[in-house]
Amino acid sequence: IKYNIKKLVEDNHIDILCIQEHCEESHLDSITIQQKFGLPNRCVFFNRQTAWANFGISIYSHYPIIRYGEINFNSEKNNSMWADILIGKDTIRVFNNHLQTTDVSMNGKKYEEYRSVKDWKGQARTLVNIVEQLKDNFVIRANQAIQVRNIIDTTRYPVIVCGDFNDTPVSFAYNHIAGNNLTDGFRDRGKGYGHSFNGIKGLLRIDFISYDKSFTGLVYDSPHLPWSDHNPIIMKVKLKTTSR
Repeated sequence: IKYNIKKLVEDNHIDILCIQEHCEESHLDSITIQQKFGLPNRCVFFNRQTAWANFGISIYSHYPIIRYGEINFNSEKNNSMWADILIGKDTIRVFNNHLQTTDVSMNGKKYEEYRSVKDWKGQARTLVNIVEQLKDNFVIRANQAIQVRNIIDTTRYPVIVCGDFNDTPVSFAYNHIAGNNLTDGFRDRGKGYGHSFNGIKGLLRIDFISYDKSFTGLVYDSPHLPWSDHNPIIMKVKLKTTSR
């Protein structure tokens, strides 16, 4: 971790931290990892492992994690997971998602190269490739969303769903996961345009925190930090039935 996530956790009093596109050196021990994040409990789903690093998603928690499960998309880039977290005498389930990556950057570079030399046929071919790639990824994300929603529907605990959906609030993936019982944290407590992705001139909101009726949204923030092309989403919610 090149950046001080522990300070972000401390400054914002974060109790549960979900990370997508997590890259971790394979030799790190548990004490070093805890020191980097400042939270004592964690679960991970590394769907790509090499001799020097592990890649995937993770959930860190101030509270005990009593069980977790992987949602395997048979992909080395994208996956989801859930964790049951004990808060006092109450258990909640948190879903962390990294849905199918759009991954059009290579074709985008080709398009710019063709445009620079005024190769109109090359531009046209590349645009067709981009459209086909986007269409394929929409279908893949839709199937991933169905997998996630199926587990949400069988969950008996209060639910929080978060992550990088690589898609917008008008997409099938977003709306299928939301169903008719999840509240979008930005729509509930956010202000302004609310973009989370800094590429494409900051026009897209593709990262989300949502929750069911067991929670009340209190504060939503998505500060711009120079660490990533995504802004973090930080939200304070209250569990209505908490025994604490």
